[in-house]
Amino acid sequence: MKKMCFMNQRKLLLGWFVVVGWGVSTLFAQSPATKGQHVFIMKMLKPGLKTVGVMGSNLTDKDLQEITRLGLAQGVEMVFVRTNESREISMLYKKMVSEKKVGMIWIPDAHDKIMLETAFEFLRENTLLDNIGLCVPDVHLIQAGALCSVQKEVDKIVVHLNKKVAGVLKVKIPEDPSPLITYVLQ
Repeated sequence: MKKMCFMNQRKLLLGWFVVVGWGVSTLFAQSPATKGQHVFIMKMLKPGLKTVGVMGSNLTDKDLQEITRLGLAQGVEMVFVRTNESREISMLYKKMVSEKKVGMIWIPDAHDKIMLETAFEFLRENTLLDNIGLCVPDVHLIQAGALCSVQKEVDKIVVHLNKKVAGVLKVKIPEDPSPLITYVLQ
C-alpha cells in the first residue's frame, strides 16, 4: 500500500503545470514520443495520409524496419531518405515528393545535425510550398516553421502544432481528441 501511495504522490508531482505564453509546459522535461506515437499522430492530423517521407542521416536498418512496420499498421507507406551529404537533400526531397507523393516529412532523430541544422531551412520552405507537413523532434523548431512535434509526458502525449502552418496546410485538431493527447498551439 505504501508503494502505491508513493507512486500517486510522484504522479501528482509530475503533473503540475506552468502556463507559458499561449502554450502549456510541465516543470519537468518532456521526452520524445515513440516512433509508433509519431506515426499515429501524423495519421490523425492528416486522416487521408498515404505516404510519409522519413529523412535522416542517422537512420539504421533496424530503424527502417521498425518504422516500416509501424507505418503498415496505420496504413501508411514510409519512404526513407538516408544521406550524410547535405548537398543531396534538395535532390532527394524533390524526388521523394514527385515520385512518391509524400504528404508529410518526418525527421525522427533529435541529434541529426544534418537534417535539423543544415537542411531545416530548405525543408521548412519547400514543405510549405508543396503543401506538406514537417514533423520534427524538437519543440523549438515549431516556431521556426515546422508543423508539429510530438512529445511524451508522464501519462499523455503532447502534440505541439504551429497554428499558422496548420492553417495553411488545412490540418485540423480532431473535434473529440483522446484525453491522453494534449494539443498545444503555438
